Amino acid sequence: MIISSSSLLAAEPGPRILSEPVLGLRYEAARVKFDVLPAQTLSHCETMQDTKYRRSISFIFAQADTPSGRTYYISGGYDIRSDERGYARFQTGNLGAVFFTEGKSCIYIDTARQVFEDRLFDEELPESVLKLLAADISRRFEKAFGGADRLRAELRKQHIDKSALPPELLAALKPYFTDQ
Repeated sequence: MIISSSSLLAAEPGPRILSEPVLGLRYEAARVKFDVLPAQTLSHCETMQDTKYRRSISFIFAQADTPSGRTYYISGGYDIRSDERGYARFQTGNLGAVFFTEGKSCIYIDTARQVFEDRLFDEELPESVLKLLAADISRRFEKAFGGADRLRAELRKQHIDKSALPPELLAALKPYFTDQ
């Protein structure tokens, strides 16, 4: 479901409008750029591999490393269908994924938004990691959207309600809601 190929991304145009999986912010792919998730990151993620019918382009919306050697990701993007059975060429329904890699292991946790809404902390996803991911979301959003003022304007334009945000996201994104 989620794998990326930088060469594929460069060689084949994708959808014009995408959305990120945490807040649901829509953005123009040509203007707003997130880092591409390298294919080698998912080399041990069997359930997230491409198939003969679908290739995926995934972006990193957040990343957090732990002292134990785990690297957590929030990723999402779009699929490119390779068959012609009446399906749309691009599939952009983006729930995203939260997963971590550790050595040769890859553990899928849940969809991006669900992880923040449920806030079910355990050994696989401690609260401290969710806070790190939220902080990295804030940093990556500001960079991708072109600065703090532009991110603030986009949050306002797309009617992101700060009172509906989970505590970790609210804390991380608070500087962008100062005008509201």
